[in-house]
Amino acid sequence: MDSKEEQKIQKRIAKAERKAIKYAGVDQGLIHRFWELVNMFPKISTPELEERVENFIMNAAPGQYFMMQQAIFEEATPYLVEDERVLCLMDALAGKKIGLSIPGEYESTVTLDQRCFQVRRGIVEDVPVISCLTRRDYADALLLKADPIKMIIGRRIRASRKFKLLRWVLPHMELLRDRSLFDKYLSYQSEIEQVIEENLTRMGY
Repeated sequence: MDSKEEQKIQKRIAKAERKAIKYAGVDQGLIHRFWELVNMFPKISTPELEERVENFIMNAAPGQYFMMQQAIFEEATPYLVEDERVLCLMDALAGKKIGLSIPGEYESTVTLDQRCFQVRRGIVEDVPVISCLTRRDYADALLLKADPIKMIIGRRIRASRKFKLLRWVLPHMELLRDRSLFDKYLSYQSEIEQVIEENLTRMGY
């Protein structure tokens, strides 16, 4: 990529950020936090584990993706509900469903139910869906190999029914912006990493 193309991308990013702040009160930090919270995926701490996760994402069967997604949500949820603010948020969003998709590769629907996350295979009709175009894009996003904002602008990460998502999020903007809440979640990353390692070993990765 030459310097002129890079400058154009940076201008588009700046314009998108200004528009987000103007219309929805969303800044770059919030986008990063929201992406990580939605996935409940830790920042991998070692190159060895990162390589194993990348290999898993690029080669796993749909059933293996599902097993890993279930394991991460089951491990992460108890840490989240220790915070009263999160409990209030979960109560406010009870019954909400969101789809996660790698088109042609893997699809699931996550439902917030009774302060727990229920995961099922496939996309439920008429729900917002966050999708990555390819396995490579999914790996880049989860392992932070690419800037999520650039990926959104480049449409490597997409979301359907954006206004519905925005209606859900707007009443809780201040909570999502609270860095102390996210730092508390990050303090449990080693435990979640351990669950990922155990499941990778169990599935042969």
